Amino acid sequence: MTVRLIAAGDLHIGAVSTRLPDAADRDDLSAAAAWLRIVDVAIRHKVDAVLIAGDLIDRQNHYFEAVEALAKGLRKLDQAGIETVAIAGNHDAEVLREVARTQRIQDFTRFRVLGLAGWESASLAAGLRLHAWSFPKSEHAENPFEKFASLGDTEPGAVGLVHGDVDASGGRYAPFPKRSLPPGNAVWIAGHLHRPQFDAGSRLLVPGSPQALAPDERGEHGVWRIDLEGGVMSGEPEFVPISSVRYDQVTVELKETDDRADIRPAIDAALRQNLAVWRQQCPALRTSWACLRFTGTTRWVEDVASIARLDDEPITAQDGDATITVGAALADVNAPIDLHEIARGSDVPAVLARLIVAIDADRLLPEHAALLNKLNEGAARIERQAVFARARAGTAAESTAPGDRDMRTVARAQAERLLARLIAAPGRTT
Repeated sequence: MTVRLIAAGDLHIGAVSTRLPDAADRDDLSAAAAWLRIVDVAIRHKVDAVLIAGDLIDRQNHYFEAVEALAKGLRKLDQAGIETVAIAGNHDAEVLREVARTQRIQDFTRFRVLGLAGWESASLAAGLRLHAWSFPKSEHAENPFEKFASLGDTEPGAVGLVHGDVDASGGRYAPFPKRSLPPGNAVWIAGHLHRPQFDAGSRLLVPGSPQALAPDERGEHGVWRIDLEGGVMSGEPEFVPISSVRYDQVTVELKETDDRADIRPAIDAALRQNLAVWRQQCPALRTSWACLRFTGTTRWVEDVASIARLDDEPITAQDGDATITVGAALADVNAPIDLHEIARGSDVPAVLARLIVAIDADRLLPEHAALLNKLNEGAARIERQAVFARARAGTAAESTAPGDRDMRTVARAQAERLLARLIAAPGRTT
């Protein structure tokens, strides 16, 4: 029998995505709206249950907003015959208990909060066994799995719900290493970290925040669909993006041949191209916040630096009903370098410039050949190390050490990078 689940965590109902234009629709950019999109995904995928790994509600002062939004979503799930199981995280350790006790929420018989008194086992209507643990209060410095044995449940669980700081060495938010996960085939769903990730080796799924809430929550955000056959996960979880907001970096690569007038069109093209790709990945996307990163070589370093200060009018672009706004910028560009002029000197930049010129002309001086020989010897020593020998064991693979031509490419790239930094250093003139 197949059991289908939606796994989510860290909804933070009551919160709204930050650092966005004033004209943005705050209702559409809220965690409450994301919760309703999760409900729609669950109904569309015909799942048996929605599992929420903590921090369903943002904090105490969002109590009334949370009850209203939660009830609206639970009503639709209830009518579709879908169960909802949640645990408390550090943000809602207290408020979720209060919300769950309200008559309005208790009317939804397919909604349960588990693990409020410690580890707890329960079964879904579909027959799937769950193990769950909730935060007892807003801070908990102990590894929750140290008391997992107290559960005393001899029936293996197929899915576990926990909230904590995965692989943290310590801290106030239930730190636990992956190695402390109980043995078996159970899939563990862990809330708290907002970056979505799945580790197939430990069967640990961190759903991440379904709605990106701040610029440090970059990339796609959403929920995960899990299919289980006979209590064992079938394949890997499927990520379903639902966030109406995306925070990410957009790179604008400039060329030495570009004119000043080419800079703005290059920015606009990069913004539109990225926004179109992101919308294709997530149809729910409405607003994006971009950190613009300029790279490459340009004659207009000062102009780029001025744009990166974002002192002028806002930099935006649009694709249909979705917009992208530049909220930060980095000018990681270099001015053109006259290698032959610099090579006439006697300082370190001159040495680097002569090396680059010699490699380009394929006319290495003795000192250049000696340098490349040393680099090749070092690469060969690394390649002989045990870890690489084991990787080649049992295969017909030949040596993976770089050849002379490869090493020249590496040496040139490193010399060019170092030279650019030295030229850009304060007090240096070309």
